[in-house]
Amino acid sequence: MSHPSLPLDRRRFLYLAGLTGALAALPPLTGAASAHAARGRTDTPPDAVAATYLRVLLDHTRWSETQWDEAQGHYTAKDFGFAVVLGNAVLLTHGTYDAARAGTDRETLERRTLATIRHFAASNRLTGGDEWGRTLFFDTTFQSYFVLAARLLWKDLDTATRRNVETIVREQAVYTASLGSGDDPASGDWTPNGLTGGHVGDTKLEEMGLYAQTLAPALAWAHDDPRAADWARW
Repeated sequence: MSHPSLPLDRRRFLYLAGLTGALAALPPLTGAASAHAARGRTDTPPDAVAATYLRVLLDHTRWSETQWDEAQGHYTAKDFGFAVVLGNAVLLTHGTYDAARAGTDRETLERRTLATIRHFAASNRLTGGDEWGRTLFFDTTFQSYFVLAARLLWKDLDTATRRNVETIVREQAVYTASLGSGDDPASGDWTPNGLTGGHVGDTKLEEMGLYAQTLAPALAWAHDDPRAADWARW
């Protein structure tokens, strides 16, 4: 799979990290509703921040739908365009869906989102595919968004896809823990600089944080795994 240039990597990393942070403005995700259960919801956003976020996300859907690849039957793999499934999942499970503002109807958005999750759950390197995944910089950044989208729409996923998502969560943690404080061989010259961290002018917080980011989903959704103690230690 081709990857964007270094500056684009960093920009997309920080931009999409902001997307994850914005989810804090929404109601708790514990026991999140499925897309079907959310259909017709008229939830009022809890505050002005959440209302603004949902409005902007609806507007953004006009762009995110340009990532749809009709020939392939899923959102594009190029530059991890399929990460739009997270924004879609939020719209499908929170608030009132506004098709006019989004530029697409709810049923189309749901169908495309679920098809994309099915495809990329199966094509991940951790589930036996060869298209994406496992590489810490930066496949796992988008992998974390992908997994969160799947968890939001969990009740709508078929058994095989759920199993694949669970495998991604667990096996990514296994792989990351196996690296310890060492570099990921697949990530080129990207490095957390071991446990030492960064240097003046480059704190390495982004690099060090990425390792933790790959372990956190497993501690959230696979805490009963016998290997979880090792993940927690790291």
